[in-house]
Amino acid sequence: MLAVIPRDRLSDWWATVLPWLEAVAQRSKGKESAERLRAGIEAEELQLWVWFRGELRALAVTEIVQYPGTRRLRVRIVTGKDRHEWYAASLAAMEAWAAEIGCDAVEPICRRGWERDLRALGYRCDHLIMEKRVRP
Repeated sequence: MLAVIPRDRLSDWWATVLPWLEAVAQRSKGKESAERLRAGIEAEELQLWVWFRGELRALAVTEIVQYPGTRRLRVRIVTGKDRHEWYAASLAAMEAWAAEIGCDAVEPICRRGWERDLRALGYRCDHLIMEKRVRP
């Protein structure tokens, strides 16, 4: 079951998702923090999605981005176990929700390992974000 967690139910889910979000924050090289994600979800700037089947299997964090000529659902975070069990259905549900709320596209930010799976679902690489550290 995939569900978007409404702001008023976040407290019910927080203890379950917190370890997953903390792990994401640790891997993010300072780009994310669990506290900032919670604040964004509470402010309804971000959406928390959970894939639950007996236990938490995966989660995602999305945001609605309004560009001058297009509205997009950006998938900022996806993490989980046994992704082939949930990723296609989860993306399909996010795509349907995005269309329902007036988004023109879904734009996942993902590691290279996701590229082949996403291409199989009709996604294409639009931009590539590269990084070079200038301070240790």
